[in-house]
Amino acid sequence: ANISIASLRLFSGVRVITVFNKKGAGSQFERITSRVNDIGTRMAAHLLDPDNVESPSQSELNQYSIEYQKLITGGEYTETVDGQEVTRYRPGIDLSETTNLPIPEGLDLEKIIEQRAVKFDQDQKLSATYGSRMLYNEGIIRNVTASGYEVSLADIAQIRAQQILGLGSIGVSDQAQQFHIAAQNWAAANLRRESGAAIGPQEYADALEQYFPKVGDTAQTRDNKRALREAVTGGMIEGSTGAFEVMYPDGEQFLSYTDTTTLGPDGRPLNKRYEILNPQGYANLLLKNSQLGKSLFFQQTLDSMTLPILRSMFRHPNAENLYTSEMLDMIDAEINSR
Repeated sequence: ANISIASLRLFSGVRVITVFNKKGAGSQFERITSRVNDIGTRMAAHLLDPDNVESPSQSELNQYSIEYQKLITGGEYTETVDGQEVTRYRPGIDLSETTNLPIPEGLDLEKIIEQRAVKFDQDQKLSATYGSRMLYNEGIIRNVTASGYEVSLADIAQIRAQQILGLGSIGVSDQAQQFHIAAQNWAAANLRRESGAAIGPQEYADALEQYFPKVGDTAQTRDNKRALREAVTGGMIEGSTGAFEVMYPDGEQFLSYTDTTTLGPDGRPLNKRYEILNPQGYANLLLKNSQLGKSLFFQQTLDSMTLPILRSMFRHPNAENLYTSEMLDMIDAEINSR
């Protein structure tokens, strides 16, 4: 909706955060804030007068829930500065104190605010952000390798050629594309944490050599590299000293692994807990939430999905309710890039 926030304030009587431009303008933070204002005030107006005011769609309610939570907890936002896209961290906003926008169903607002009260410095927040990216992409890598994919010289040559020609991933198999994008994203998160700069081709090549399976690696070498990636990922998350658990509460359950397959004498699972990461669990949760239109990481997860899944999302009979028009555009763009 391209209704200004000022007119919504007069329409519903609901206090909003501030007045921004119409939808689509401004930085990512401003656009998210504007959408939360827009959807929230329409929700409130519908609650006050359900017979005459239409409720927001289900996709808008999904979007409101995840973006309301992002504004409360704080996080990364992109904006354009002097023609360059930069990423900056913004602290959370206490919407319960500054507005009377409806609290999304199922959101434990008091818990989030209590957790956010713990003070983290910029370094800890960056460690949490990059740790989340590394954990997710490690999960994608393990999913792909578990399905039988092995790195080949042909895949590497084709991906490099496509990058040079600016053709995206057209013609590359789903498995190869998922593996190499996840590997590059994992390496970029690790290297940017160290240098703060974008990852270059040689840095990625070096990281691929150091951390990821390559043609000719023995089984022991592959296992060693996997253990090294897990140690680096775990170290990144530990370096956040609790910021990861606050900023990414859905991820906390995947910082350890519970074995549900080993049975005891009584035939029941022992449910023994191991202090090892469960990247696949984290990745699969984010992928599932994205398919339901309920993930704040929606765009970042699309390149990890196969073409059949992307097409099923785009053609879903309830797609207009599950996804916003922006999400559908993202799915369409990802399909056309392959």
